[in-house]
Amino acid sequence: MKKGHLIFVVLLLSIVSVAEAHKINLFVDTDAETVEGEVYFTGGGAGKNIVVRALGTSGREIGQVVTDNEGQFKMDVRLDECLKIVARTQDGHRAEYVVNHRTASRPAESDPRAHQRHSISARDVVGGIGWIVGIAGIAFYVKARRDLAKSGNKE
Repeated sequence: MKKGHLIFVVLLLSIVSVAEAHKINLFVDTDAETVEGEVYFTGGGAGKNIVVRALGTSGREIGQVVTDNEGQFKMDVRLDECLKIVARTQDGHRAEYVVNHRTASRPAESDPRAHQRHSISARDVVGGIGWIVGIAGIAFYVKARRDLAKSGNKE
């Protein structure tokens, strides 16, 4: 591979990982009169000082808060209609969560990251293949050592 191609590939991979690091996630839990939750980034970092808005079915704003230093928020909102909870960073990243007023009193889970969908990236695939090849290599090495020991040809 030419040196220029290698540099291009390294730069391309570094850009992809930076873009993924800014993905914003939103966890929301509700009861009849409050909406609370957490805003966090893909790596698990807290979404500090992010504006979170509650929008009604017509798109009108019903409430707005700013997350604390741990990325958590709480707002008092009556849930007599479906709500769209929107978190938006200053650089334009956005996460949404729709709250159906009929199912708003569901029990909260202990870990908000349990709701995060995990998408499989190219890095995950290459890492998995690396593990498989590595384990297979160790198995072949151990087998070859046993075969050499049985035949009496020790290195």
